[in-house]
Amino acid sequence: MAADRPAYLAGALSKAEPQAIYAANPQDSWNRIFHCLFTRTLKMRLSADFPEGAPFVEDVKAGKKVSQRIFERTESRPPLSPIPIPRPPL
Repeated sequence: MAADRPAYLAGALSKAEPQAIYAANPQDSWNRIFHCLFTRTLKMRLSADFPEGAPFVEDVKAGKKVSQRIFERTESRPPLSPIPIPRPPL
């Protein structure tokens, strides 16, 4: 269940495999291309804000406590969108 997932996995994919985006079949060539271009797996240490990362050690560079273990999160991001240009008020 999604409610049982740790907080650091909110919005992450459950598996690092193609998703049904362009066609119902995840193995469709366009779905596989999207997966290759826009899916990534991040390796990270969790801060003390995430209790599931315990035990923690002091990270001198970050200036805070981080997990001893390294965690993974797989996410898919949409294709690059145009960056909105800030407009001055009228």
